[in-house]
This record gives sequence, structure tokens and C-alpha cells, in this order.
Amino acid sequence: MSSTFIADSLPGTEHILTNFTTTYSGSTPEEQPSNSTSFRLRSPSPATTHSPSEEFYTTRQYSRLYRDIPLLDRHHTPKNIAIYSFLIGVIFGAGISFALYSQIPQLGVFFATLAVFHILEYLLTAIVNSEKLSMDAFLIHNGLSYHVAHLAGLIEFVIELYLFPELKKVGWIAFLGLVLIILGQTTRSLAMWHAKSNFSHQIVYQKHQDHELVTTGIYSISRHPSYFGFYYWALGTQLLLFNPICFFGYLVALHRFFRDRIRNEEPLLIKFFGDDYVRYRQRVGVWIPFIK
Repeated sequence: MSSTFIADSLPGTEHILTNFTTTYSGSTPEEQPSNSTSFRLRSPSPATTHSPSEEFYTTRQYSRLYRDIPLLDRHHTPKNIAIYSFLIGVIFGAGISFALYSQIPQLGVFFATLAVFHILEYLLTAIVNSEKLSMDAFLIHNGLSYHVAHLAGLIEFVIELYLFPELKKVGWIAFLGLVLIILGQTTRSLAMWHAKSNFSHQIVYQKHQDHELVTTGIYSISRHPSYFGFYYWALGTQLLLFNPICFFGYLVALHRFFRDRIRNEEPLLIKFFGDDYVRYRQRVGVWIPFIK
């Protein structure tokens, strides 16, 4: 047997649907220009109004508009794939260099592990689940709360480095954090690899024909290995930086998120797989504290 994962997704992941609706600018076929498809652009706010001529663009006009859009517009194009990958690679290289040649190597390791996390999300999706591949697979656009959490960790690190530099010396806590990061990243990557097409970054509310209940491999150890992986990866980053305030903040926020997410998902899994999932849930734990 093999597990679905209905929604082994990250906290706060936000997916923005493309706001283009194919339509015709003319009321009759004769009024529609030949070799031209029009797109209606949704108004940026309810209060904004446009005349019909402002709302409709032919394919040629849309191409011209697209060229004016800034880089990183989230269209899944070779250009954007290359840009995202290059920038992530720059962050990884800078992080490694900083770790090797600075007085605070843990900060460089943090940026390197962050880069590894994001590139592996896209790479593994491309390898095992290419039908669901998009720019969102990088998880760069992972919700405001995700970026605020990282920013808070960096701010705490810098402030405490200035006020209490002795606290930021590399010690056993930083090494423990690195171990948790490696454990979390490995577990999450194995979950994506083993689930293959059953893995998605989006919540699935309806069972597809090819969905299977994966209970082997890493799923025989944890029934939500992707959640397990991210939970310990995120906590590990704060131990690595020795951020006591953010560590406990992450602990509370992640526990609440995954507790509520699992409570909401598992009724769907029981609906999809019936008694097979009930027996699987009784047999295999989550291995996140205080979550059964």
C-alpha cells in the first residue's frame, strides 16, 4: 500500500490563482478579431472601474504588457526559473562563504540551509511530480507569516549579538540546531520522494483517481513526515542562531498550526481511504509533541 498525503504543505502557504479570464471582446464572432484571444484583467480593487476598452487586451497587447511586468512575476517560464535558481544559489554561496570566513558562522549556515530548503522543494517536485510543477514549488511566495518569522529570527540574532555577544558563540546548542535542521530537511525530502504524485503543496479536498494511501518508507515511521520535517527544521534554525525568544515563539506557533491542520485533514483522509487510514493512524504516530 502506498499514503496520501492530502496536504503535507507548509504553514502559511498562499497560492494566488492567475487572474486572467479568457473571453471575447466582441459580442458576436464577427466582432472578434481573427487570430486573437483576449484576456480580461481583474480590477486591482473593487473601487476601481474601467471602461470595456481598458479591460480587454488582445494577445499581442497582452504580450506587450507582459514585457513591462517586473521580473519575478511568478509566471512559470525558463526566465523566472533561471532567476529564482540563480538567486537561491547566490544566497547559498554567500552563506557558505560567510560560515567559513566570519566570526559568526552560524548566520552563514542559516542562509545556506534556507537556500537548500527552497531549491530542494522545487527540484524534488520537478523530479517526482512534474505535473504539479510551478513557480510556487520554490515556496518563495510562502505567505507573509513565513517571511515575518524569518525576519524576526534575524532581528533577534542581530540585537542579541550586539547586546550579549557571548551568547552567540558557537556551542553545543548550535550543533544541536544543525542536527535538527538536517533531520528535518532529510525527512521532508524523503516524504516528497516517497509520496511522488501523491505529494502536493496544496490542500486536496477531493480524492483523485490516482491517489494512494502511502504507508511504506518514511510514512511507516511518521504519518505526516512533511510536517514533522518542517517542524524540526524550523526549530533547528532558531537553535542554530541561539534565539531563545523566537525558539519558543516558533514552538508555540508551529504546534498550534500543525495541531489544527492535522485535525482538519485527517477526517478527509478517513473519507478518502476509510478503515485503511483509521488502522494506519492507530499504528503510526506523527512524532510532533502533544499531537497524536
